[in-house]
Amino acid sequence: MSPPRIFVGTAETAGFVHAYADGLTRAGAEATAGLKVIVEHFGDFTYDLDLGADLDDAHWPTVMERARDPRLRARPRVGARAGATERVAWVIARHDVFLFVYNSLRGDARGDRPLARGMGRDFRDLKRLGKTVIACFVGPDARHPVPYDAERRALGHDFVPLVSLSPSWRSDPLTRALRNVRRAERYADVILSQPNQSSLALRPYHHLDAPFDLSAVRGRVPGREVPVVVHAPSHQGIKGSREILAALERLRAAGVRFELRLLTGVPHAAVCEALRDADVVVDQLHLPMHGRLGVEAMAAGCALATADARDLEPVPAERPVWAITPGGLDASLRRLLTDRALRVALAREGMAYARRRHDHVAVARRILALAAPDTRPPPEHTPTFYARTFALPDGVRLPPALLRASAEVAARWGLPEGVTLADLAARGLAAGRLCYRRGGIAPTWATGTKVVQSGRTRASSA
Repeated sequence: MSPPRIFVGTAETAGFVHAYADGLTRAGAEATAGLKVIVEHFGDFTYDLDLGADLDDAHWPTVMERARDPRLRARPRVGARAGATERVAWVIARHDVFLFVYNSLRGDARGDRPLARGMGRDFRDLKRLGKTVIACFVGPDARHPVPYDAERRALGHDFVPLVSLSPSWRSDPLTRALRNVRRAERYADVILSQPNQSSLALRPYHHLDAPFDLSAVRGRVPGREVPVVVHAPSHQGIKGSREILAALERLRAAGVRFELRLLTGVPHAAVCEALRDADVVVDQLHLPMHGRLGVEAMAAGCALATADARDLEPVPAERPVWAITPGGLDASLRRLLTDRALRVALAREGMAYARRRHDHVAVARRILALAAPDTRPPPEHTPTFYARTFALPDGVRLPPALLRASAEVAARWGLPEGVTLADLAARGLAAGRLCYRRGGIAPTWATGTKVVQSGRTRASSA
């Protein structure tokens, strides 16, 4: 059996598109990387296709008609002279699996603003052609500050609200992220995400392990008595740089010895070089799990201090990081900076963890297993917050199309035990009436019963 042809695109952030495509190629698949937007660019990466203006200029109905032509599928490549519509049609005709990061092919808006372009407008059309669709959510494409902050408050976390970290998020409409999530839940074969991005989710999803090419990283644990500490924020507000730097200054004044290397606005290669000579990396304070820098720090042999809310982010259970929170920042950093044995142990465990969970070839093999229904493992995450707890802000109303989409997702994939479609409708989160092939009946995950809109239950025949 020939390996699947996989298209990876279309917005690059943190090197995901490049790492996925290279990892899939090394794992034996035929992978094509195509970009419309570069959000963040790391290193001198190369991509197979520049979809620049093509995704704006292509005529979508003609794209879908041409994509059905087997002669187009048989062509190993298509040239620049073919025109935007023909090139996009070739992408669809040629490939069997579509792994979308941040954006998909057909945008909601023209241009290079990834949040405005959106995800999933083309999913239903791709499924009608028999394609496999994997939606990879990487942050603000699925995360909205209002439900995110509400979920963390409900968990009693020590955290800074997301709406206070970036002014642009205050005006971000809830419908933008919700539309992306519901499209994926309705049509994608697989959803990759994490709980901190999934406060709006209804459907179970698979865990996102960020892929990184670690082949050039040579881990080394310096083990100094006086540690070298690196803080390299990509966004000082989100990373909590002000609070982290203030805490380090208080510790220095109190006699704690360390050497601080603060890296801002430097090339990614320079950050990697600094990690190779560091003992400790302080990553981020506000988002509840490590990011790209954290993985690279562990792979390089650093002890990683970062936010780590395990009640929200239980997967993977074994991650060897030193948890920090806004309220306990000084005490946590003091312990790490004064305990050499602790630092060395975390660093050694972190090197193995980074390669086990984030090596891009290992991640690619998991993607290939997910792409095939007969090898697909069950999802690791079953979201409950939106269905059980979330309430719309005062004055916010969801459009009918999103209400119907939420009801369809609930009807197909189920709801938490004790929650009914009527509960969601009463809170303005789903349609009160559901025109659906299963008659508006939603299974519950825990009991296998089916819950009708009135809230009554009957035994499942499944």
